[in-house]
Amino acid sequence: MDAKDLHLFEAGLGNVTWWGYSPSFNILENMDPSESDEVNVLLLGSADGRHFIEAMSGSDPAPESFKELTFWILEQNLMTMARQMLFITILYDTEITDSQEKAKIILEIMGNTELRTSTFKYLIKKSEELRQTAVHEANKVHIF
Repeated sequence: MDAKDLHLFEAGLGNVTWWGYSPSFNILENMDPSESDEVNVLLLGSADGRHFIEAMSGSDPAPESFKELTFWILEQNLMTMARQMLFITILYDTEITDSQEKAKIILEIMGNTELRTSTFKYLIKKSEELRQTAVHEANKVHIF
């Protein structure tokens, strides 16, 4: 494959990562909450939040057992970051108490070409809330 073919191949793949390439794992699994008061976790290019979700749903150690736990999520582009923020928002949405419904919404947004009307309305509402948060908190949010 020459340089031109390689360039065409790369252009065909695109530059937006829709999902990661590794299975999810609990990144907190080998950490001892008693070893440090502050734990910072950097997720770099994980694309879909699977490691964050796995860590926050883990039981050994439970995320609550850390005195201060901060996740830093860095993505290649803003679209992927916005999608991660949306999924995390859905995960922690207290308006939806049924975990099965949350899973349906996330999977629907993640992989379907057609959304249920209820999911579409929910997506519009949450997108606007996230947009307002980003605009309102612009002085507090650091984008590198």
